[in-house]
Amino acid sequence: MLRIFLLLLCLFPSLGYSKAEVALLKGKAVLIDSKGSKTLLQQGDVFQNDGFIATDKKSLLRLKLDDGSVLSLGPESKMTIGQVQAGKPKVIELLAGKLRAQVNEKTPVPEEGHKMYVKTRTAALGVRGTDFLIVHNPKNHVTSTVTFKGDVNLFKKRDEDVHESLREELNRKNSMGHIDQEKDVVNLEDDLRHHSATAVAPGQLSGAFPSYEKAAAPVKLSPTQFALLAQNSNLELGGKGKVLKGRKNKKNPGPTNESLVPVPPGDEAVPEEEKDFDKKNADGVRSGGILDLETGFYLAPPADATFDPKTKTYEMPAEFGGVDAATGEYIPPDGLKLDPLHGLVPLLGLGPDYKEHDVAKTIAKFKNLNGSFNDRVYKALRLFKELGRFDVYSYLNYRFTTNAMENYYGEWRAITQAPTMIWDWKIQGGFQLYHSPTWLHYPKGHFYSVYHERDVAEIKRNDMMEMMFGWESHYKHYLFKKKARLVFDFQFKTEYLDYKKRQQYDYYTEDSGLKISERFQFNRKHLSEVYYQIRAFQGYNKPDHGNIHNGGLTHRFFMGRFYDLQMNYEHSVRKEQWTGNRYKIDRLGGQLILLDLLPKTDVTGGYTWEWHYYQFQPSTLPQRAGDPNRLEENMKDGFFYRANLFLNYRLGEFWKLNGLYEYSRQRTGAGGYNKAFIQQTWGGGLVMYF
Repeated sequence: MLRIFLLLLCLFPSLGYSKAEVALLKGKAVLIDSKGSKTLLQQGDVFQNDGFIATDKKSLLRLKLDDGSVLSLGPESKMTIGQVQAGKPKVIELLAGKLRAQVNEKTPVPEEGHKMYVKTRTAALGVRGTDFLIVHNPKNHVTSTVTFKGDVNLFKKRDEDVHESLREELNRKNSMGHIDQEKDVVNLEDDLRHHSATAVAPGQLSGAFPSYEKAAAPVKLSPTQFALLAQNSNLELGGKGKVLKGRKNKKNPGPTNESLVPVPPGDEAVPEEEKDFDKKNADGVRSGGILDLETGFYLAPPADATFDPKTKTYEMPAEFGGVDAATGEYIPPDGLKLDPLHGLVPLLGLGPDYKEHDVAKTIAKFKNLNGSFNDRVYKALRLFKELGRFDVYSYLNYRFTTNAMENYYGEWRAITQAPTMIWDWKIQGGFQLYHSPTWLHYPKGHFYSVYHERDVAEIKRNDMMEMMFGWESHYKHYLFKKKARLVFDFQFKTEYLDYKKRQQYDYYTEDSGLKISERFQFNRKHLSEVYYQIRAFQGYNKPDHGNIHNGGLTHRFFMGRFYDLQMNYEHSVRKEQWTGNRYKIDRLGGQLILLDLLPKTDVTGGYTWEWHYYQFQPSTLPQRAGDPNRLEENMKDGFFYRANLFLNYRLGEFWKLNGLYEYSRQRTGAGGYNKAFIQQTWGGGLVMYF
């Protein structure tokens, strides 16, 4: 039987496991395999190419893979490597530290598109026959890469996905990463085919930085550092050799955090409104700078740096530090060091060390906020966000409409044909009670209020206050080898209106419901959601009791860098328990989203069609006479359409300004003379979200 098994491995190598050999080891390195067994590695060891590997301080590890590729892991680095199937692309997750990869050029490129994939929390990389270095710092979530030979394709993950991955670790038992070779290859290749992915050529540096929309435009590294790093293929770091520096410039006081790319997250400096744009690089970052291998920051040359036309790079002045002649590491100026959160800081005297999810220290920082009012607001929001499990969304809008009315579960009621101003305000919060790579449990709630002019009784009856409490449970899984999510959304709402016009809110209606939705994607250019929702409602009036069934589909097309298209359809049925009457709505809509049409501004144009049907028994109409504030508004059918235009201007990390114009009209059939209307609305507001 054993001979038969070995013969099958020879005939079908893809059924066997890939192997790795420890070609060089200095210091200590540990391997934890997929079964959880822990092994202290020794030079010459051969092991299955599937597991978690970590190096100690002043240690380095060089692995030779069975296809001839070589991986070098630097000091204090962690990675997970996965290749259950030999002959298939390797997948590596760099959790922290430095990794040098030299991929064998002679092996054929597999049909998937790349020979090796590397992922970090913020980036996806794909390589063929390539020699490159990648640095990832888990404190600032900066990923930087330098290409020595060939090309590296780099994709920067969305900040929403990065934040999601951080929160998944709140209830994760370990932080050793997880690789599913087959599914990861499909999803990483999909990322690398996205229009925002970039190719990093030899001699260039690029990176995936938080708050950046896409990977940074590639920039030429200092020729001196590039040559030294290229020679240091084993990542032997920590040496104290000669420091190579540029020419002195007495007029230059030395580096500041404004020279770092990206700006350190702990730095409160506000970026300039206009970038120091340089024609030699699309992002305005000067070439010839130095990469710090610990923090991942790129230190750019100053504005007065000398440009070398031969190398097409700027010369780094001596006041900015230099590079170690033996290792290529960045050496800051005397008395300074680079911190992953605070950037350039004094060598001694830095505040408390960084600790993840240290709630007590985070709360204590609120007592020591200083600076202008705006500075204090932003600092407080950032500190609050550090707590990790809270989400807050709020907005305040002012609108003017030509026709005040009530939206009753999709049906337009209490149509006044009178103009009014409207203030509406909402605050919504949620708490990630439990979050792992598979499950998210999320209690939530909101308060929502609408206020109209009070001079006209028919208008002020629509003043409304609503409260909601709910719970979401998300099951994260794979569908079509792509990430998918099954969501169970429970909500209970209570609504109060001034329908009695007594200058007070009275109980109006309440409902409880469950919405089940599946979110999935066939590829990165398509995102779909199908859902079904059932709600039970009851109001102050006897006929206002019953059930609502909603079912629909939403599909978003990511059509390019500057625009997306979203289509949606929903069928809704509201059945009144006491009368048997039914109100049906078929809704079809589309939105075109123009991204960055103007600086920091997104524009959305939409159109919606709705077909309304009211199936009622004439004998039930007198039952509605109990509400003296509602006219006889029953109709058999109606056609509603709406065109709208939204503008969103990003003010900063947590704020948006919005503007709105909307035109809507409803035409009605028999019995609906009170429900035909035209409405126009203008407005704007402020949104806070994080």
